[in-house]
Amino acid sequence: MVNGKSWAILAAVAAVAFNGAVHAESSVAGASSPNALTLTAPVAAQAAPAQRPLTRGLDAIGAAKPLADARIDIGGYVSGSLTYFVDPAEGKIQPGRGFDSENQDVTLNQAGIFVERTVDSKKAEFDVGGKIESIYGADARFTKSTGLFDHQGVNDGPNNQYDLVQAYADVVLPVGNGLKLRVGKFVTGAGVEVINPTGNALYSRGLLFTYLLPFTHTGATGTYNISDTWALELGVVRGWDDALEDKNGNGVSFYARSSNALNDNKSNVYTTFIAGPEYAGNTNDYRYLLDVVYTVAYSDNWTFAVQADALFESNVDPVGGSSDLGFAGGLGGWATYKYSQYVSVTGRGEYLYDGQGFRFSPPVFGDFNGDGTTVQAPGTGEGNNIYSATVGLTITPFPTDNLGSNLKIRPEFRYDYADQAVFGGDNNQVTFAIEAYFTF
Repeated sequence: MVNGKSWAILAAVAAVAFNGAVHAESSVAGASSPNALTLTAPVAAQAAPAQRPLTRGLDAIGAAKPLADARIDIGGYVSGSLTYFVDPAEGKIQPGRGFDSENQDVTLNQAGIFVERTVDSKKAEFDVGGKIESIYGADARFTKSTGLFDHQGVNDGPNNQYDLVQAYADVVLPVGNGLKLRVGKFVTGAGVEVINPTGNALYSRGLLFTYLLPFTHTGATGTYNISDTWALELGVVRGWDDALEDKNGNGVSFYARSSNALNDNKSNVYTTFIAGPEYAGNTNDYRYLLDVVYTVAYSDNWTFAVQADALFESNVDPVGGSSDLGFAGGLGGWATYKYSQYVSVTGRGEYLYDGQGFRFSPPVFGDFNGDGTTVQAPGTGEGNNIYSATVGLTITPFPTDNLGSNLKIRPEFRYDYADQAVFGGDNNQVTFAIEAYFTF
């Protein structure tokens, strides 16, 4: 059953969504997604370098202008880090964390490159574009989709692996205010934080990104500009993080996303709903996700974002208990203050409620179907409350140099706490980390 804390989270989700619906005003429809892989997230508040080194090289051979005229962009980045867990658990991968899960190991997180041709559906003119984006490094162990470069494991495979994160085509049709069709593999529109480290305000990814949201979708969607302030995207996709294969027997999921620009584009509300079967070999029981993100550029120095999530699983029968409906949800807030052209500081606070232990808790395996086969249980039957607080800096040591301004250094401190001892037998976890990335 969904308890009082669960309903409190749902109420918060509804409140944020209602705020966006009532106060929507002017600006541009379909404002850039906070989860677009190569775009800066709303809370990052970092000015883009004047010109990337790769663009400068293309300019030197006379290729930059023709590519720009054709709206073709080529770029990439390299990200590396060192994370220190004060009281690490045994094993290669530290529990309770996403990409930043290795202790005291200098890590190549991602080396990414992309080629993109952008389209503008608001012009309502026929156009064709798309994107191909890939990464190599330790993070690729976690981002892979079913059936696509997933032959290497997380624990038993090499540290550095390859993943094709996005590969899709966009077609704009001159229908009404402009209809954009997208087919292929693309990052989810849900959430504040993203796979690409340059699109986040902090080095580590939070609880909501890691445990409540998919990374990518494979399928087809259509986005229509209903008005100057409102765009709606609808489509059908495979399951969460499924690509060339489907873990649940070719089940189909429904994907919907609304983008509302508010207050002369100073704030935005993004609402994402995903529904479909997600259990392996089971197309009857569904997972439902409602994700709402509110962002606001309060001033030239302050930016804020709030994320609320509600996740339901039908027919959850966890070990040690039972439930017809499993529930997990969370709230997160980000605040970034740009102190100067050299330094900005970001704080993040998150709360995750895992009602039946089917999202955060370690997996449990057994013959739960009674047919002699070992399968993973949907949950442990033990509810858990998890809290996380993070503070980090983004340092730009050479802000006025065309080449040096592409370098960012990000130290951070993070504290996690859970009711259940899920951090290698402990209830809390303290980490210090430093990351640097360079865009090209």
